[in-house]
Amino acid sequence: MMQPALTRGRAAAPPLALIEAPQHSGSDAACAPAALSWLAPAVADKVDEAETAAGLALARFSHSGETLEVRSEQGQAVVRKTFHGNLDRARRNIDKQRRFPVISADGLTVRAAPVDSFVVAADSAVLTMPYIEGHVGEDIALYGGFALSRQLRAALSEVVYRQMAASSLEQRPLSLFTAKLDEVQARTASPVLQRELGRVHERLRGLPRRLDFPIGRCHGDLTLSNVILSPGQNVVLIDFLDTYLETPLQDVAKLMQDFEYGWSFRNSPTELKVRGEVFLRESYPVAVHQFAAMYPLQTGLLSVMCLARIAPYVADETTEAWLAASLRLALRPGTSPGFAGPTRTHPVTAMGNRRHPSRKP
Repeated sequence: MMQPALTRGRAAAPPLALIEAPQHSGSDAACAPAALSWLAPAVADKVDEAETAAGLALARFSHSGETLEVRSEQGQAVVRKTFHGNLDRARRNIDKQRRFPVISADGLTVRAAPVDSFVVAADSAVLTMPYIEGHVGEDIALYGGFALSRQLRAALSEVVYRQMAASSLEQRPLSLFTAKLDEVQARTASPVLQRELGRVHERLRGLPRRLDFPIGRCHGDLTLSNVILSPGQNVVLIDFLDTYLETPLQDVAKLMQDFEYGWSFRNSPTELKVRGEVFLRESYPVAVHQFAAMYPLQTGLLSVMCLARIAPYVADETTEAWLAASLRLALRPGTSPGFAGPTRTHPVTAMGNRRHPSRKP
């Protein structure tokens, strides 16, 4: 799930409703420090604009049992995310967000979106954060030049380096992944994707029963859809996710979901997909190549599992076609035993018919 972003006149969702939020008590809020005050927009004018601006994307939708909306609270525009199930996991998600350190690399500062409050009730939990202006997902490629792409490459690599440095090597059973895949397949409605998931099952049968993984913290859903490029050369990360296997290789695999398979560009018009390819080539994090080479089987396994876990949420033909093509590409034998490692082919344009120029780590 990603924060609502300015869509520059593209087809927008229904008008945004801005209402006063109720006052909460008993919150375990952690207010954003003054040093982060630049994150909050000058919303006195923004709130008025948002009520009529067709360019502001819909701020409310559901994914994984969550809803997202933009509201006005005490004259400030805030993002309010409501968790409707698995509240223990929601707590772990927010704990990740609060604990993420500030990281600087090549002129960019990477930080997590500040948590204004996190209020847990009997059957739901509500996260409130300042609305952060900036570009998300495909918009980063549209507005970013070569200098920015190289800065982003360094910044995302530094995030992975820091996490790997704090990890420790431990073994995990293959049954952890087969059980997760069974769960995913049981919740997937698409016959097309059911066939692809069956092929994933077949591939997993040939893997070792136990695998070594660097165990440690990770973002959990590190795609460009959860990266906001905000004013002042800052990168803000949102939507941290607790995963079934906490390893920095999860972030390597999620970055591959974008930089190899074009997740954030799957719905883009053709001309933007082409620009996206150029941007992805220039901003491809070196850390992805390095750790995919160090842990080829583990990275390949996590990459295909990250793709597979999208299947139950697919609700449109474009995403269905993109995911089927991406799973086939991921299962093609490549640099890792049984899985494709970083490759020059993208399903982002013409479902894999275009090729990237050579990438240099």
